[in-house]
Amino acid sequence: MTKEEAIEMINKGHIIKLDEALRKDKDVMLAYVLQKGVNLAFADETLKKDKDVVMAAVQNRGFALRFANQSLKNDREIVLSAVSNNGQALIDADDSLKSDRQIVLAAVTNNGLALGAAAQSLKNDREIVLSAVANNGFAINLADQSFLKDKEIAIAAVKNNPDVLGFIDESLQNDNDILEVCKK
Repeated sequence: MTKEEAIEMINKGHIIKLDEALRKDKDVMLAYVLQKGVNLAFADETLKKDKDVVMAAVQNRGFALRFANQSLKNDREIVLSAVSNNGQALIDADDSLKSDRQIVLAAVTNNGLALGAAAQSLKNDREIVLSAVANNGFAINLADQSFLKDKEIAIAAVKNNPDVLGFIDESLQNDNDILEVCKK
């Protein structure tokens, strides 16, 4: 199959098997990751280091960060794009970026459970925890334990999911404001 034929088939949505030469071709792989970001897994290692190819993949599916070369898992722009698309991509980011406040905030805003992959220092950050529990109430279990006693955080968590009531501090479980939110 020629490069042109491969790109035409990919652009039509066909699933094709790429030979080694096509997996090394940047144009072919760009088309392939634009179709489905996780197709980055099939790219030649040299293209898993290519910022254009990896950016296209993570913009399509943030989870594709998992297949990028380690050097790009440390690239702030790539990681921010990945976590904005899928907050859980934070799991695959370089540890140095798991303490980057902007990246973690983008991740937890997209998926509150991404808080589990954040650096401990950011699990103590009120704004980040509030964003996380507003997205997924169960993220309260991933935050610093002191937030289990924080009424504003607890309200945001039970507003997202009333089933979280049993996880907050006992001193708040019978609070009228919290119980009112649970009824809605």
